Amino acid sequence: MNNTQTENSAADGLSDLTAVVSQQWRPAKTQSVSFNKAMMRKKISKKLRDAYREGRRSNAVYIELDGERVTLAEAARRRGLTLSCIYQRYQAGERGQRLLRPQKKRYRRPKTYHLNMTIREWEIVLDHAKRISINAAVNRYGVPYGAITAMLRGEWERVA
Repeated sequence: MNNTQTENSAADGLSDLTAVVSQQWRPAKTQSVSFNKAMMRKKISKKLRDAYREGRRSNAVYIELDGERVTLAEAARRRGLTLSCIYQRYQAGERGQRLLRPQKKRYRRPKTYHLNMTIREWEIVLDHAKRISINAAVNRYGVPYGAITAMLRGEWERVA
């Protein structure tokens, strides 16, 4: 055997050894998956991440919106509606434009409190609420929380 044959066989042995070592050492699948998730959290925007998550879900409901297939959650975001509203409509059997119609704005009249308290009593309660806390005034004097906050905001007409 001459010197070049020895070098070639040694080089072949070395390449075989590196191939075996590289095949044996691989990161565990769970490590790479968690690493990928961590990288995804950092690099992609929240909107893309949510779309990625929804696309993976087996129970995601898809509808057609402006000629594009999107999930209910994405349709709700685009139309400015809540997901619960659209999902309830979908469960009730509404489809198309009826499903994506605007939500009704609900007007709630502010509650009026009928408390027989003098101005001096109100001053004591409000002073206590300002100095300590509203909750402490509620517990000590038995006045509703909403009535105290209304008085602090200057909504005197709501409290009789």
